[in-house]
This record gives sequence, C-alpha cells and structure tokens, in this order.
Amino acid sequence: MESTSEDRILAAVSHLGIFLNLLGIVLALIIYLLKQEHSKFIAHHAKQAVGFQLIVVIVGAIAGFSGFGVALGSLFFGPGPGAVGIIGVAVFFWLTIVLVAICAIVGAVRALMGKDFQYPLVGELIDRVV
Repeated sequence: MESTSEDRILAAVSHLGIFLNLLGIVLALIIYLLKQEHSKFIAHHAKQAVGFQLIVVIVGAIAGFSGFGVALGSLFFGPGPGAVGIIGVAVFFWLTIVLVAICAIVGAVRALMGKDFQYPLVGELIDRVV
C-alpha cells in the first residue's frame, strides 16, 4: 500500500490513541470514518487500532470485575489464598498494560515506517469482522 507522510502520521495516531483511554477509541474511529475512502493504508491501521482498543476495554472490564471479586472475597474470608490472588491479579494487570502499550507502540512505529501491522492474537479477527 502506498502512503504519504500524512497517511503514516494519522495511522500512527490511531494506534497511539490507546493511551487516551476511551477517547482513543473515538479518535481512531473518527480517523477511520473520515479517511477510509482516501487511503487503504489509514483505513487498515485505524481499523486495527479501533478493534484492538475495543477488545482491550472489554477484556479489561471483565478482568477488573474478576479482580474486584477476588479482592472482595479476600475481605470476607480473611487473608490467605485471597491475598495471593490479589497480588496475582495486580501482577497480571501490570504485565497486560505493558504488553498492550508495547503492541500499540509497535503498531505506531510500523505505521510511521509505511508498513502494514496486525495486532498479535486479534489482528486477523479484526480484519474478518470489520
């Protein structure tokens, strides 16, 4: 896919929008809707970014509620396995946040280089669904 410097910048911005939480989804979606006819390059990157960010929000909400359940269970049943569960959930959350950030940064760098990018594990699913 051919891309101009503007195309590459908009594609990178759509990936980096993940650092803006829900506003990032809106930003990437606006970029996708406004530029999908203009550039297949932007459309591909913005579509990947929107899909990935939506999946991160959904999985994060489910994991957050699960972590809240572990913490609440620890409060009711006392320390012990529940405390280990809280620590495990916290470590899992931090590792996940780091991996999500790395994926978004790699996507942005690849976009700036004018190359295609698909998010690991979910990229093909996003392409099939949208």
